[in-house]
Amino acid sequence: MTGAIIGGVTGAASNAFKVARAAQSWNGAGRYSPYKDMVRHYQKHVINESQQHLAGNIVNYTKHANQFFASNSTSGYLLREGVMKIAGAPGGIYTTGGKILSYWYIGL
Repeated sequence: MTGAIIGGVTGAASNAFKVARAAQSWNGAGRYSPYKDMVRHYQKHVINESQQHLAGNIVNYTKHANQFFASNSTSGYLLREGVMKIAGAPGGIYTTGGKILSYWYIGL
C-alpha cells in the first residue's frame, strides 16, 4: 500500500513539474501569468474547438506550439514590435524570442 501511495505522489509531482515547465514557454498576456495564459488558450483552442485528439494534454499542446515555432518562425510576419504571427492551421502568435502568446490547430 505504501508503494502505491508513494508512486501516486511521485507521479503527481512529475506531472506538476511537466506542467510548470510547459508554462515557462508561454509569455503571459496582460493580467495573466504564463500558467494561466497556457490554461486559457488550451481551453479556447483545444477544449472549445474539440481538438483533444490532436493535443492530448496541455503539456503536449505546448510542445506542439514550440515545435511549430521552431519549424515555421521564418515564415511569420510582425504584428507589432516584438510580436509575430505564423498564419495557417495550425498557426500561432509568438514573441520574436519564441514565447507563445497563442497557438491553434484549426484556422481562425
